[in-house]
Amino acid sequence: MRARPRWLPAVVAVAALASCGEPAPTPIVESRPAPEQALRPGTVLVLGGVELGAAEVDRVAAWIAKLYPQSADAHNRRRALTSSLLPQVALARAHATAREHALESARGARAELAAGRVPAGIEVRAVSGTWGVLGLEIFGPAHELAPGAWSEPLDGLGRVLLLRVLESDGNPLPNALVLRVEIVEFPFVPADSTQESIDRDIDTQRLLIVDPAWEQYVPLAWQHRLRATRLGGS
Repeated sequence: MRARPRWLPAVVAVAALASCGEPAPTPIVESRPAPEQALRPGTVLVLGGVELGAAEVDRVAAWIAKLYPQSADAHNRRRALTSSLLPQVALARAHATAREHALESARGARAELAAGRVPAGIEVRAVSGTWGVLGLEIFGPAHELAPGAWSEPLDGLGRVLLLRVLESDGNPLPNALVLRVEIVEFPFVPADSTQESIDRDIDTQRLLIVDPAWEQYVPLAWQHRLRATRLGGS
């Protein structure tokens, strides 16, 4: 049975602190020519070679908007990036080989679970709560799932996830909705990782701002730590 990874609180801390106060602003001064291979339509940012589209960011921003209906759209996009997508993608790229192995394991386990079998060595945890208990990483995709069916493998913070919603209390207020969810985790960050080592992993990645309109959604602290550059010399 797989124990919960020791590094998980550190990853959660990174996400929780991601949109807090910033150090002194460090403007972007570098630019980068357009890549030889065309980016897919809708790409607004590229982190560590991974393209992020507006639709991907706005999906997470929409989850946040449901939980904080008074929050401005621009703030929701910033929070989607800093609390979820930027650290998630950065860790996946920093541990690319381990992440691929975790993804393959998750795919195999899902096939077994969907057939009603629990693979050897797999721990299925059941957790109940609102988004405050589950966290956006779990609650966001879970509240979109049909009850009873296992999700496809999902990218999480330092782990690949399989989720199944067992029960929902049907509360019409998203921030009060209680879900009972089964979770299977496939960590790809080393078990002895600390917050410091996770920060270093994230800081190894480089951010390319493709759409200049999206520069405003990446806080200056994150532009600095990811050595952000602009596409095309603008």
